[in-house]
Amino acid sequence: MIDDKQIGEDIIEKMKKIIASKETAIFVVYKSDERRLLPTKFRLSKREQVEKIEEEYAEFLKAHLDFLIFNGSKELKFHAGEECCDLIVSCLTYLHTFFSKEERKKLIEYVNEKNIKRKYI
Repeated sequence: MIDDKQIGEDIIEKMKKIIASKETAIFVVYKSDERRLLPTKFRLSKREQVEKIEEEYAEFLKAHLDFLIFNGSKELKFHAGEECCDLIVSCLTYLHTFFSKEERKKLIEYVNEKNIKRKYI
């Protein structure tokens, strides 16, 4: 009978062989208890959603600059992070409004592959 340790070792060996083969293969193993951001339930027109992204971007820039200028207090750091998250949510909402689940899947795969090839991740 094969135990969990042996299964894990077999998987690692198979992954090493795939990586060594120079084939195009992407494995992303991601385990985290970190929460993820979700798109809003609001569905605006494209113009309105782009305006929302622009608004959130401006708010993020101001919060980021305040954090830098005023020597990075915990409150200003948190606010910069909050505004960054708001910007991400507005972009996620754009993707969920104007792209199908399959289109989003293809976009995410494409961008991840591109970033792996560029050694960004």
